[in-house]
Order: sequence, then C-alpha cells, then structure tokens
Amino acid sequence: MVQTINFAIKSSIKKPSKGKKIKSRKEGGPDFS
Repeated sequence: MVQTINFAIKSSIKKPSKGKKIKSRKEGGPDFS
C-alpha cells in the first residue's frame, strides 16, 4: 500500500496531469471514489 502511495506521489511530480487528478480528489472529486 505504501508503494502505491509512493508511486502516486512520484507520478504527480513527474506528470502535472496526475497532480490535477489529486487536486480533484481534494475537492471531493470522484477520481478516487
């Protein structure tokens, strides 16, 4: 599980588009719902 989070963080840093998805989730988006 920790690896998945680590990978998500790495992807967010590498791909700004992924960061947008994380932002959407922060706002309550259905991305990770």
